[in-house]
Amino acid sequence: MAFDKSFSDEMKKEIAYKEYEIESYNQDVRLKTGEYIGNVAHIYDSVNGNEEQVFVITNNGQGEKQKAVPYSASDEDRSQIHDVTVLMKGSETEISTQKLLHDT
Repeated sequence: MAFDKSFSDEMKKEIAYKEYEIESYNQDVRLKTGEYIGNVAHIYDSVNGNEEQVFVITNNGQGEKQKAVPYSASDEDRSQIHDVTVLMKGSETEISTQKLLHDT
């Protein structure tokens, strides 16, 4: 799925909410319409200890036949990827009130 400027706000929101439905590496990710977004290639879970979660979804145009493409994949395999979608869940760490006041 290539990003298209004609995507409706509803489609963009649906893609963003997919981060709450991802359960595992190598999982297919689709819209309600069945349109294939990609395959979960990487999950970063609290890498920096800030409770953040990042999901990297790749699409090489093979649809359901596609398998995740890890960093250890060959350059040839990685060059076949057409689209990369990155979804991020925010952290749940404490928020500094002073910083919020400073930023307003």
